[in-house]
Amino acid sequence: MQIEFDSALKKGDEVQISLVLKEFDAFCKKSIDETNDSEQKRILLNRLLNIQTNWKSEILQLKAKVNDNLADIKMNAKKINKYLTSY
Repeated sequence: MQIEFDSALKKGDEVQISLVLKEFDAFCKKSIDETNDSEQKRILLNRLLNIQTNWKSEILQLKAKVNDNLADIKMNAKKINKYLTSY
């Protein structure tokens, strides 16, 4: 799943990111439910939480980048509009 997530993130493919997150959610539930040993469950939960935290951070970084790009696009559109309406 990590490879799929990294690939989707690199492409900025929000649909694929969403699909990977749904797959990860199902994997987490299944893995936790199937683990009976409390110590193993604790270790598993820590690993899964670390993955989730890292992915969340990467998604927030992508969101910030997209927002910056949108701000640049809006600024350029305003400049173009100002230029075109100045005549």
